[in-house]
Amino acid sequence: MVSKLRGISVLFICMLMLSACSNSSGSSEKKSDSKSKNKDLEVSIEDASFVLLGKDDGVAEEETEKGILAVNFKLNNKAKESIRLSTRDGMKLYDGDEEFNAISDAYNTDVGIEFEGSGDLGAGKTKTVTGFFEVEKDKEYEIGVKAQSEDYDKKIEEVIIKVNTADYAESFDALQDPAKALAAYIDAIYLDKDNSDYEKFVSADKAALQEQAKEVFKEKVKRNFVGKLTDAEVDKLYATYKSAQSQKAEFKTVTSAKANGKAVVLVEFSTVSLRNIYEDLSDYQFEYREKTGKYDEKATKKYLISKFDKVVNAQDVEEGEDLKVLLVEEDGKWSVDSSEDGQERIANIFAAGSKY
Repeated sequence: MVSKLRGISVLFICMLMLSACSNSSGSSEKKSDSKSKNKDLEVSIEDASFVLLGKDDGVAEEETEKGILAVNFKLNNKAKESIRLSTRDGMKLYDGDEEFNAISDAYNTDVGIEFEGSGDLGAGKTKTVTGFFEVEKDKEYEIGVKAQSEDYDKKIEEVIIKVNTADYAESFDALQDPAKALAAYIDAIYLDKDNSDYEKFVSADKAALQEQAKEVFKEKVKRNFVGKLTDAEVDKLYATYKSAQSQKAEFKTVTSAKANGKAVVLVEFSTVSLRNIYEDLSDYQFEYREKTGKYDEKATKKYLISKFDKVVNAQDVEEGEDLKVLLVEEDGKWSVDSSEDGQERIANIFAAGSKY
């Protein structure tokens, strides 16, 4: 019995050793891919993700297999003197025999991307710099990082580090998540439409925003309607208008910029204009006065309310001016940035028919 137990113990220990060796090999392989050095400079990849810069970088076609990879490099100056690295010409992407410079004009303050240019790194110091590269999804590359010594007679060898964009496929697939979130936000809050992306991507107080939308409509319609409208009358008018918007309003969202938990989403839209509704109601108001030969505010209001459904349902949508909305991410969900005017403008467009 003791012999059997010893045999089992030895076997168990061997299995643990094999497992540890296997794990160590895996970690070492990953580590060697993400770190490289020479006698003067050590370079490691802290993290990387696909981003959108707000330019022509694949935003229009979700099916594209190319994108911009932002790579955060940790640099450790092992030399005895200061070194300088330029993100403009000190980083290169190698694809076999082909080489490409890093994107030199990566800049978008809406999503926290600042222009880095070049900078010095003192002897024995470390710093993090970000390089932006146009790459293909699920492909292996090499990136060269070449620094210059403050000693002009000294040449620092280029450090080559490997990167596999497949490791960051999740961020590539999520580039249009903010656009999906905003589309679901508009559908669920302003158009009373079911959108499965709402629960998946959106963080918002739906009930509060719907009440806010009704207040926006109420303010606009009371300002232009004949007579003093009661809350019940406003509710009835808004239900009619919201139903028409749900059936007729059109919009398209696309993520223009995305990085650092922030995003810019562009919205093309067509909406049912309240201005056109007021104009058509004015015709009915004139017609009613012509028929009755007098002006009775209360009776006129009642008559115009009776015509509201007909007027609204006869409207065509009008194309509005493209909208830019900033979103922020928290815990995997997106919300409209409350520090900007995005919420107010969306409410004016879809709850009050504004084209701007």
